[in-house]
Amino acid sequence: MARELFRSAEEYETARRKLVKYFSVRRFPDPEDLADETIARALEKFSGGAELTSASEDPLMAFLHGFARFVALEETRKQRRRDLLAQRLKKLFKRLWRPNYDRKVYAAQCHDCLRRCLRRLPEDDCQLFVRYHKSDAGQRKALAEQLDVTSNALVLRVLRSRRELEKCVQECLTQQK
Repeated sequence: MARELFRSAEEYETARRKLVKYFSVRRFPDPEDLADETIARALEKFSGGAELTSASEDPLMAFLHGFARFVALEETRKQRRRDLLAQRLKKLFKRLWRPNYDRKVYAAQCHDCLRRCLRRLPEDDCQLFVRYHKSDAGQRKALAEQLDVTSNALVLRVLRSRRELEKCVQECLTQQK
């Protein structure tokens, strides 16, 4: 017997609106998507046997709010990782960029160096690096399971490859000066 989390479409729309507001107030870039993700997770948990046991006035919203907090936390972590990577790349290119270079020429040189350095990596490390950076958190977990390693071990392998690539790109660009 399938259990229903929402008793009506109106209840669903009201809950979704409240979740969108929750994410909007916290200035997340895609509050609608995050609200939908929250509801999907709650539905999955509820159909698995979870109960609405909150003593609050609105136990449904209390239940959804718990999921929303975790979705917000995950999104914040993703954003921090993206920001950190962007800062690292900005520092790297700022350090290596010379003002008398044409930016297009420099970008082409960086692209060439990156391509060469990716070819120097062992084939599995190169493929892992590319697959890791093209995936989101759920896909990364599946990737770790596929490789029969923990998520932390996967991150460490990718970080080692990234360090090698950064070092290689710096050396390559220095040689081209």
